Amino acid sequence: MAWCLRPFAALPACLSNRNRSCATGATGCVCVGDELHRGVNHGRNAGNWAAAGPESGAGSVSQPFVDGYRFRSALTASLGFVAFLWLIELARLAFGWDLLPFGVYPRDAAGSIGILSAPLVHGSWTHLLANTPALLVLGTLLWFGYPRSAFTATAGIWIGSGLGVWLFARESYHIGASGLTHGLLFFLFTIGVLRRDKRAIALSLVVFFLYGGMVFGLVPKEQHISFEYHGFGALLGLILAFVLRDRDPPPPRKVYSWELEDDEEDEFDRGLDESEPPGPRRMRTDNRAPWIYSSPLKQRRNAPIPARWSEKLS
Repeated sequence: MAWCLRPFAALPACLSNRNRSCATGATGCVCVGDELHRGVNHGRNAGNWAAAGPESGAGSVSQPFVDGYRFRSALTASLGFVAFLWLIELARLAFGWDLLPFGVYPRDAAGSIGILSAPLVHGSWTHLLANTPALLVLGTLLWFGYPRSAFTATAGIWIGSGLGVWLFARESYHIGASGLTHGLLFFLFTIGVLRRDKRAIALSLVVFFLYGGMVFGLVPKEQHISFEYHGFGALLGLILAFVLRDRDPPPPRKVYSWELEDDEEDEFDRGLDESEPPGPRRMRTDNRAPWIYSSPLKQRRNAPIPARWSEKLS
């Protein structure tokens, strides 16, 4: 049994074709092409979905089916990450752990561990509760809209913002996932502006209207708020949007009935063109004449007179 549960894993057969996206059934993996998603047998009554070639005559997976699966996978991934953060906070309260040393402490060797662990640590329930909705929404939109770029974007924002804080921020412990949320916000908005397909623009508008006010977090306001983490997260999100803008293929364009009719008319016209006589071609009319362009009619007109005809004429 092969599972193709993006964003966590991918079936090698799916990854062998870079122009495919994957959807998973109860007992297997379905590789769906980017155009019309033809050639996939998804026997719902039988309970198994198996990949089939275009020549097999099988049914097709509709685009809403693929989008619905992708959205559920993205939401599951975001919920799992947020649940892990809440589990850490529960463990901190239950066992009385001091997790502050796991934050980023700038220009300190021991504090460099926070580059990896700081987004997992929060100072209080209020701090975690403030980041939870943004992580859920932005994480889901990221994995739904850009599944191929999502892991690279998340890892780049995570590590790059922590490294920037460690190099240039104030000497204090910097903790929390707000740097990650600012990076996701700027990534989703910028990549939508760069790609300009319908889905990307829609995602950009959603994140702008929901969390556009987060840009004010880049301005130093309160002493205990790490605007450095916000700023470096936003900077990494902006950079990665330019780098990864072409990694995910655009969504398949809907094909309308009149477009299919136009294609049939074009094929009919091509059939008529093939039935017409050939056009002028380059040929030699006799052994002494130079190369000229001649049609079949001119070729017959310039053909030498047979010997028996010339005798009669003489």
